[in-house]
Amino acid sequence: MNAHVHSNPLRLFCSFRLTAALLISAFSAGGVRAEFSMTLNLDHTGGSLYPYISFFADGAAEPLTYHRIESPNGLFYRNTGSRNDYSYGSQTYADVIDECTDGPWTLTTNVGDPSEEEYTFTVSISGLSAGMFGETSVTNPAEYATVSTNQPLIEWTGTSLFPEIHIQVHNGVQPPEPGNYYTAPAPFNSWTPPAPVLPGTNHIYLAYQTNSFAGITFTTPMTGGGSPLTGWNASADVSSYDSTTFIAPGSCTDPFNIAVECPGFNWYTDEYEPWVVSYDNFTAGSSSLQSTAAEWGYSYLEAIVQGPAVITFDWALFGSDGDSFEFYSYDDGTSYDEDFFYYEGYDVYGWDTHTVTLSSNDIYYLTWSFYNDDTNAFYPDSAFLDNIRYTYTGDNSNSVSHEAEFEVEIQRVTSGTNTHYLILPRLNNIIPSSSLDEVVSPNNRCSGTENSSSSINFPTLQAVIDELQDGPWTIYFDRNGATYEYDFTINVNSLSTNDLPPVTITQPLDGSTGISTASAFEWSGPSSWDSAFIYVRDAEAPATVDSSSISPSDTNWTASVPLPEATNSVSISYSEYGFSGLSFSHPSNGSQSLASWSASVDLGSRGLSEFVVGITPQPVSILSPVLSAGNFGLSFISQSGTTHIVEWTPSLTNTTWYSATNFPGDGMTNLVNLPTTNPAAYFRVKTQ
Repeated sequence: MNAHVHSNPLRLFCSFRLTAALLISAFSAGGVRAEFSMTLNLDHTGGSLYPYISFFADGAAEPLTYHRIESPNGLFYRNTGSRNDYSYGSQTYADVIDECTDGPWTLTTNVGDPSEEEYTFTVSISGLSAGMFGETSVTNPAEYATVSTNQPLIEWTGTSLFPEIHIQVHNGVQPPEPGNYYTAPAPFNSWTPPAPVLPGTNHIYLAYQTNSFAGITFTTPMTGGGSPLTGWNASADVSSYDSTTFIAPGSCTDPFNIAVECPGFNWYTDEYEPWVVSYDNFTAGSSSLQSTAAEWGYSYLEAIVQGPAVITFDWALFGSDGDSFEFYSYDDGTSYDEDFFYYEGYDVYGWDTHTVTLSSNDIYYLTWSFYNDDTNAFYPDSAFLDNIRYTYTGDNSNSVSHEAEFEVEIQRVTSGTNTHYLILPRLNNIIPSSSLDEVVSPNNRCSGTENSSSSINFPTLQAVIDELQDGPWTIYFDRNGATYEYDFTINVNSLSTNDLPPVTITQPLDGSTGISTASAFEWSGPSSWDSAFIYVRDAEAPATVDSSSISPSDTNWTASVPLPEATNSVSISYSEYGFSGLSFSHPSNGSQSLASWSASVDLGSRGLSEFVVGITPQPVSILSPVLSAGNFGLSFISQSGTTHIVEWTPSLTNTTWYSATNFPGDGMTNLVNLPTTNPAAYFRVKTQ
């Protein structure tokens, strides 16, 4: 019996980075809680691709030293644990693909520890090209433009083929104002922030994107001895983005703040020899602040700011002889010890950068001063200040108001005679959103974000109930940044297997072979539920064959296209919305509750079956030979839908078989006549 042979399109193979949540979609077969988690980011801007790897490990996989993932030639790498360095830089698309395909990637766990172990894995890339990234450009507002409204029209152009646009506006210090982040299907080319942006410097980030890009898939890392890495999850995000900075009105309408890129300070300067706005020397925007002290004169500039904070500014001294520039900061006027530096010039010094850390939660006074000790003035004989960046570093959790909607699906999965259960939590309508907002169950056995859910396979419904109410659930807002945590609890008032009837697929049965390309699907399921969906997949390509919404009362369905002759799988999912058997507390962090919160429960039941489509060749039974009219007759019953090949060899010690004839099977008895004058030979019949 010959095996089926299937041809697939050429694929590129590479290996990339780890992340901790196994993505579960409505069509997946369930997942296992990821302990190693990798995301490959391919971000394109300015004509270059910026690949980088996100990688972390949790639970039992937390590193004793550090874990390292590295590309074949070491061009891309990421560590997590006691060392967290990583590679980042611009590459061409071709260079990225070359690095991916130049051999196996390496994942080394607990580097330098006696338990160190090395794994290798690959990633398959299909359906991705350099042209899909295109170019993205924010055209309005222009870079560092001062706009007239706190809700400016944002316009852009984009040639990317990625189907989703994400845009957000914020001042770089605080999260975006509620509503000032937006994700929607492309195409659209303008958007106005629904909430006023904060005064001063604001930043726009705009991306055409696809998260969890389906064309990039990863193999499971294996040791040299063939042992797989447990708890592995990997995905890839692709984007084409642009960013720009603009100045919004408000506290930054005064000339001093505008001149130094709008830190939002309150300014004071010398009455007789003040600092002024200069358009002659600057490092950012189109202006700076300049001292005006005459010969033997002194000119100072002061700002009042809130700590704790980190402040970075550009400064310059254009003077000679004993001209000097000085900066100091002090806490509530009590001391000058927080930060101080002094420079005395003998020629044009030029621009430099200084950073000051304000460590306590107090008001600080910052002073810049210039002393002109030059009897022969050297143009411009001044100090300059520009490009001030202020970052508040205190705990502002009490000042941030969060909102979220929580939904959880409890799902039964039936595959043949096997059953398991999933808890699939999810967050929706998060205000303000961030790069990672996540909800996690009490024992970290399931989690969810706005885009995905993950769950271990629970063997029983009681195990599901235990996890649901075994302590507080935690919501992490901005888990990659400041991280605000809120806890809530779930109480199971009523939930039984009667609430989750199985979906039982009776045709094709799981594991069956020889299924017709026109086979219908037959099943039974909870006919009174709200919705149902069927999804058929070629498991070898892999590719979607067909899918459709169906009525929960349906019990059979036929695909609109022939099933491919390959291993196929079918998933039939039922949903029941608004289950009332669970109750929830209102999330709180001890001092503050969520400003807005809602929670809902859905039930799901899914049936799975994997089967082989196509005629399964069977060996024929050769009937007794006959002699007739000087011919040797070889006869057998053929198999419909197959091809039979009659072969011969002069000796069984001879490894070469020669074709005598071939013909299509029709289910009838076939007779092959061979002259008796032919040399003696051995015969066999192949079916394919």
